[in-house]
Amino acid sequence: MDEMIVEERIEAPPDVLWAVITNIENATDVISGISVIERVDDGSGFDVGFTWRETRRMFGKDTTEEMQVVAVDDGRSYDVESDSHGTRYFSTTSVLPDGDGCVLRMAFRGEAQNTLSKVMGATLGRLFEGPTRRAIQQDLRDIAAEAQRRAQS
Repeated sequence: MDEMIVEERIEAPPDVLWAVITNIENATDVISGISVIERVDDGSGFDVGFTWRETRRMFGKDTTEEMQVVAVDDGRSYDVESDSHGTRYFSTTSVLPDGDGCVLRMAFRGEAQNTLSKVMGATLGRLFEGPTRRAIQQDLRDIAAEAQRRAQS
């Protein structure tokens, strides 16, 4: 899968946005597409190694994936990796200052790890691209609404 980049301009300071996007344990209160978050590591707070299971409705059914933060540039970006059905997924969530607000950017891609997932990706990959982009865009809109609400309080 080619890298997909989705952005949302947000009328909130970068530190407010960072607080929203790193509060993963409470993401169900912010992101409408997520129904359950379960932290599965032994840590606390947000840092490299933070691991959680996330359940959301995709393509008409509930799906749960385990994700792990693998890199953090505090206040600026974090990287997440996940394995699912023979594909390794990578995402980078970034906060980019922009005037009196900021831009939230998510870069997302998947790499097939076996022959079957390579064949499936080649034949069905494009079918999933639109729904995946729309789901990410909705997540960013939900995050923007929460960050802007906090900035105005």
